[in-house]
Amino acid sequence: MRKRIVTLIISCCLLGVGGCGQAGLQPNDGQSSMDQSSTDQVFIDQRERPEEPVLLTNMVQQDTLQNLATLEQQKEELGTKMLAEGINGFGLEFFGKLNTEENQFFSPYSICTALSILDVGAGSQAKEELEGLLGISDLSEWNRQMKGYMEKEWSKDTRLLTANSLWLDFESSLSETVEEDFLAPVLYYYGGQVFEADFKSDGENVAKRINAWVEEHTDSMIKDFKKEVDPNTTMSIINAVFFEGKWEHPFKGEDTRADGSFLNIDGERERDVPMMKQENVSLRYFETEDFQAVELPYNDSSLAMDILLPSWDTDISCYHSLSVEEQDQLWKALSEASKKEISTLSIPAFSMDISVEGMKEILKEMGMESAFELDTDLDRIGPAKYVQDVSHRAKIEVCEEGTRAAAVTEIMVADSAEPINEINFVANRPFLYAIRDTQTGMILFLGQVVSLK
Repeated sequence: MRKRIVTLIISCCLLGVGGCGQAGLQPNDGQSSMDQSSTDQVFIDQRERPEEPVLLTNMVQQDTLQNLATLEQQKEELGTKMLAEGINGFGLEFFGKLNTEENQFFSPYSICTALSILDVGAGSQAKEELEGLLGISDLSEWNRQMKGYMEKEWSKDTRLLTANSLWLDFESSLSETVEEDFLAPVLYYYGGQVFEADFKSDGENVAKRINAWVEEHTDSMIKDFKKEVDPNTTMSIINAVFFEGKWEHPFKGEDTRADGSFLNIDGERERDVPMMKQENVSLRYFETEDFQAVELPYNDSSLAMDILLPSWDTDISCYHSLSVEEQDQLWKALSEASKKEISTLSIPAFSMDISVEGMKEILKEMGMESAFELDTDLDRIGPAKYVQDVSHRAKIEVCEEGTRAAAVTEIMVADSAEPINEINFVANRPFLYAIRDTQTGMILFLGQVVSLK
């Protein structure tokens, strides 16, 4: 029986935490041209239905991964310039598409990581648009930079750890060259484990296992990530990033004022806001007519929280009226600013949990259109697939010791046609038959066969 074509969900989650609370096949990094054989389906008919998601250890041949590693050793390390510029450009443009009069919080890194995995499986126009959106001029170099950043060594107080997993339905139909075109590059550059599951008949249990994995790799900040599993889903890719960062200059709890106030965007003043406070601290700082900016570094690392504060004579709309290039220069100016003595530093302790609405429409507006069309090219994963929807949720907590934050991005890829079910009619048992006039419906002969002795 012909199997259903794959539906893919790509999810990415990012977490930040402070103290608040692999010589065989030739992989091609997703950039090789596709021939006719690559669109053929591979039917995995010999695999048995798992009672629950099972960890697979041999989904991709080890020599395939080793071949990738050998190739990488021959290439020059070029840092993370393209990666950083691509994610920043995406993030600033994306931010401009959100409602500027509401609280917002999202992770450009999380969204871009999910889209990068999708790009490995994309071809033709969909790939061109994805790489334009992300600022990718060389996918293999982008993947190397992503891998290098994920494997970066961090300190005890501030660290960024990445975990990835691929969840396959046991009936998954994939392209014939999916191993070298998609699986090997994704597993090599993005790491992770491969699980086999039964999405169609055991969706509730699959959702529970995915939620447990996400919760584990986001330090329990992201819970109940998947409310349910679509029975047509046959693959899920999840990326989780754990970040732990303590302030280089922590705030003292006894200096936090629980009766502080905050002037909301609507002009109303919020009372009883916990305002954390420090005095006489040396920090990177600069100011213009419209903004003050300060950098709050995390201990023993290159990571920091930057805060941009509009002056009393303007408001936050002043920032959103700037072009993406001007906004980028504003953030860069802070990273290049000198340290100054700050007499009084006071910021609120706060937490937010926000789901970004209209992700699909925003991405289409930003240029990612073909991937959402029924005839798009995701053939490195399997034929006849398109991106059905995208979702993103992010959460943050800021307190005296540091910062906790988490984000999840989900990209749903569905079949562009209804599943094909073969109809078999084998008259090998008693049957009825008639000879009739199809124009008038008149039955001319009528009978049955119950024995052919």
